[in-house]
Amino acid sequence: MLRIDADAHVLETEETWEFMDGADRKFRPDIVGSLNGSGEIDEYWLVDGTLRLKSRNVGKDTPLESRELRDVAVRLKHMDEIKVDIQVIFPTIFIIPLTPRPEIELALCRSYNRWMGECWKQSDNRLRWVGWCRC
Repeated sequence: MLRIDADAHVLETEETWEFMDGADRKFRPDIVGSLNGSGEIDEYWLVDGTLRLKSRNVGKDTPLESRELRDVAVRLKHMDEIKVDIQVIFPTIFIIPLTPRPEIELALCRSYNRWMGECWKQSDNRLRWVGWCRC
C-alpha cells in the first residue's frame, strides 16, 4: 500500500534563494542571529526590513540535512525508515505573509518553487510540493 505524508514541511535555507532571477536578487532574505534568554541563538530571516523566526518549532529527531533538504538522499532515507513513500511538502517561511509588497513575495515564491523543483528532480518523484504564491 502506498503511504503518503500529506503534511510534511521543509526549512528553507540560503540555497532556497539561489534560484532568484537577476533583478529579484535584491529581495533575497538574509539570516540574522540573536541570543535568546537561555543563551541559545535564534535565527531569523530578514525580509523587507522585518524579522521572521526561521526555525523554532521543528522536530529535532530528523537530521538537519533532511529538514532543510540540503541532502535529498538523507530525506529519502528517513522516509524509508518511517515507511513513507511520498511526501507533500509545505514551506515554513510562507506560513504567514512576509511583506505587503507583491514584487518581493513573487520573487521569493518563484525562487522557492524553482528550488523545490530541483529537489523533486533528485527524489525519483517521491518529494512533491505545494506550489506557492501568495500574490
